[in-house]
Amino acid sequence: MMNRSAGFGWYHALGVAALPWVWLFQPDWTAVVVVLILLAHRATITSNEAEPWRSAAVTFSAFLALVVGGGWAVAGGWLVPALGVGVAIWSFPKIAGWGRPDAIDVAAGAAVAAAFVLQPELLVSTGGGWVAPIILVLAGRRLANGVSRFAERRSLTGDLSAPTRDVRGTLSFSGAVAGSDGLPRTVPLDLEIRAGTSLAILCDDGVESRDFAEALSCRTQPVDGQYCIDGVPPGEDERLVAVVGLAEPFIVGGLEENVAALCDAPLNSDKMLAAREACALSEVEEALAGAPIREDGQPLDPHHRLMVQLARVVVSHYQLLVVVDPMVSVNPVRGELWRAGVVRTSVGRTAVWITPDRELAERAEQVMVLRHGTLRSYERR
Repeated sequence: MMNRSAGFGWYHALGVAALPWVWLFQPDWTAVVVVLILLAHRATITSNEAEPWRSAAVTFSAFLALVVGGGWAVAGGWLVPALGVGVAIWSFPKIAGWGRPDAIDVAAGAAVAAAFVLQPELLVSTGGGWVAPIILVLAGRRLANGVSRFAERRSLTGDLSAPTRDVRGTLSFSGAVAGSDGLPRTVPLDLEIRAGTSLAILCDDGVESRDFAEALSCRTQPVDGQYCIDGVPPGEDERLVAVVGLAEPFIVGGLEENVAALCDAPLNSDKMLAAREACALSEVEEALAGAPIREDGQPLDPHHRLMVQLARVVVSHYQLLVVVDPMVSVNPVRGELWRAGVVRTSVGRTAVWITPDRELAERAEQVMVLRHGTLRSYERR
């Protein structure tokens, strides 16, 4: 069943696709169709649900309307700037969409304006009109942007995808934690975390925190030991642990795309609402202001990047979670939003929080201290 987001997207796309035909045959109704489009514009323009098919349908409709209204020569002429925009998007995907209108928008607008100045007769319907060319260029931009994002997203599928199989979630680790150089960073450890349990590891050393997180997420192998999930060492290509931390990548795309990054199916409206409430995503939306998210998380600040990462775990089927808390929130309100988000995301999961924040650690079922390569118990206040 099509979810509500996809339904709104197709409603918006069909309205835009119909607009040049209405302008050609029933121009008095153009304003009505524009109003109907605007009703869904804000809710769908930043969503990539059902893309690139939506953009492809709009692009084809605009081109066909130009053929009917102005002939093949006019349609072919307008296809040139649309293809130029597409090539620019493909060649420079990381600058597309930042601070709209960006350089690509300005260049496309200049091309359209120059055509109207040189050939004013193109403004009338018998010359192709002005609605279809603008829609063709804008839809071509969005289509090329979607294809470019998909190509970039494929390189991240190994890191950002659904778990490869279901697990109960008991995590066992024996041996020493290896550093980036492969040498032991800790003394030999023997750690078991029962399924559904939250464990906070207090650590003030950023390097130790990173190495420990890499070990507990099975990205590095223990020195003279073994890593098991439910008593079985995971396979080399298996993805069973979700990681939240500043070094984690994002998908080049919108907020909803990134929230769905760890899912194996499109998000429905109920899941998106749950993620929005659990991780304060309305604040993230305001910060983005419609701009896409880059692979490194820009233009979001560190706090918002971490909240988006929590949200994508909330809607996923991952049963094991490792959080590397850099304590980026100096604002008390933001700090509390982060702690609450970590706790909510961990409910029902086996969760390890590696953090220097004692207030967050106090909310875990178990607490330990990692210092100078040694793991010991922690006495609660």
